[in-house]
Amino acid sequence: MDYSGGIPDGKCEEYYRNGNLKTKGKFEKGKKVGKWAYYHQSGEKESEGKYKNDEKVKVWKYYDNNGNLKDEVRYSYF
Repeated sequence: MDYSGGIPDGKCEEYYRNGNLKTKGKFEKGKKVGKWAYYHQSGEKESEGKYKNDEKVKVWKYYDNNGNLKDEVRYSYF
């Protein structure tokens, strides 16, 4: 990821100390955009959805610690 002028821009991946992926997404001019995914420390997916201009949009899916779908929430962008 590039930090031009201290502002994140580009693909973003964060990892837990155990090496498992924690977060995966993309920044544009310091704002979250496009598809993002968050993971439990165990490696199972925690949530996934899309951002537009740093705000959650459309349907987000949330998972339990075992990776089972537990909820879907629809977000609107204003």
